[in-house]
Amino acid sequence: MLKGKKIINTYVKEIIGVFLFALGVHIFIAENNIVPGGITGLATIINHIFNIPIGAGSFVLNIPLLILGFIYLDKKPMIRTVFTVLELSLMLDYVVAQLPIYHGNIIKAAIMGGILMGCGLGLILLSGTTTGGSDLLGKIIQTKHPQIPIGKILFTIDLIIISSSIIVFGEIKFVLLGILTMATCCFIVDNVFMSNTKPALTLDRGLKK
Repeated sequence: MLKGKKIINTYVKEIIGVFLFALGVHIFIAENNIVPGGITGLATIINHIFNIPIGAGSFVLNIPLLILGFIYLDKKPMIRTVFTVLELSLMLDYVVAQLPIYHGNIIKAAIMGGILMGCGLGLILLSGTTTGGSDLLGKIIQTKHPQIPIGKILFTIDLIIISSSIIVFGEIKFVLLGILTMATCCFIVDNVFMSNTKPALTLDRGLKK
């Protein structure tokens, strides 16, 4: 009975987390041309150029990373990650897509989007899974170059994606807004969700030796 409640609690956290993350992207981020980094940021750029839905774009972009993840990382957490990636894609394109979009102060949009994404990501991590994307890529790179800290890898990947927004949107302010969103998101995850709690799963444990 206790085990069943724990499983339900885990999946409730995951679903709420995915919803909050998608909510932040849809209401505050994407339509305000803010690129938050990671696969979601790359999918936002692709959406602006080719009008491909962000959920579908992020899922397609995640496919090669998921394949590499099954090759280089432990398969059990990877299975959960596949379902979370699919869940987030569907949530972005079919659930939150029906909700209204915020078109007010763009700095507030960047901060509020970061808060919602941070709350969502925190719950997702606490439930024992991830949203794939740059987290997976960072871990895959680290299997080949273990001397490079994962934080530096993720920071570099996100900075490249966020910086590319100046090419698409033509203004430096969108790069700064992307950095503000990611800083807010990371602050929420680190200081609200992970400060005194060890997540149920980290990809570090999934590395093949």
